[in-house]
Order: sequence, then C-alpha cells, then structure tokens
Amino acid sequence: MRLDPYLNFPGNAREAMEFYHSVFGGKLDVIAFKDFGGGGVPESEQHMVMHASISLPNGDLLMCSDAPPSFGNVTKGNSTHVMVGVESVDEAQRVYDGLSAGGKVHMELQETDWAERYANFEDRYGINWMVFYAGNRSQASG
Repeated sequence: MRLDPYLNFPGNAREAMEFYHSVFGGKLDVIAFKDFGGGGVPESEQHMVMHASISLPNGDLLMCSDAPPSFGNVTKGNSTHVMVGVESVDEAQRVYDGLSAGGKVHMELQETDWAERYANFEDRYGINWMVFYAGNRSQASG
C-alpha cells in the first residue's frame, strides 16, 4: 500500500508545483486540460492544470490539479496536512525554510519530545505541512 498526496488548487497549480519542485527536486510533469482534448472544461479554462506530479527517486509522488471554476470552488481548510519525513537535521531545515517561505508558521522547526526536529505550517498556497525528523527518537515515528 502507498499513500500519495493529491492537492487541488483554484488556478495556480502550475506555480505551486514549480515551487514544490524547487524544494523537493525530482521530476516534474504538468499536463493542461488542452493537452487532453479539453477535459470537458470551457475554452477559458483549457490552460489550467488537469494533472501534475513530482516523482521523487524513492518512489514518492506529490500530485495535484487545478479545480476550474466550472467544477466548483476549492475551499481551503485545516483538516489535511502533508507530512514530510526527512533523513537529517540539515534536510529538515532545508525543507522547512523552502516550504514555509511566505507562509504562516504554526510551530517553528524545533526539537520536541517526539522528534529531533518538527515543524507545522501553512505554505503560501494554503497547504498545511509538517516536517518531521525523528533522529534518536525513532520510536515516535510510526
């Protein structure tokens, strides 16, 4: 089994994925509605992202699409977070610095009872993230 986050954006999916790609690296693929026969959206929405993905070397995927106005509205909420598990304190700092830039930090990257480094924040696109490095507290990771 595998779980891969799939995000929806109100028209800025390409910009968001280019930003995430700058933080995570990997291979970025972006397909617009117009690239697949229009996907049932009006001409004015053909430029929007039908599907985008970032493939990381370890097999993880971050995927998304735009939700064109003709599909309804995207409502930003706090019920979903993307957890990024990293392999070192340095990597935790790099990912945190990249993703939190221009966002709203709820908990700064810091040492906690359950992790050598943990942070919780909303990025500039309204997506909630957690950065987690267990380190010597590996029994806390699940």
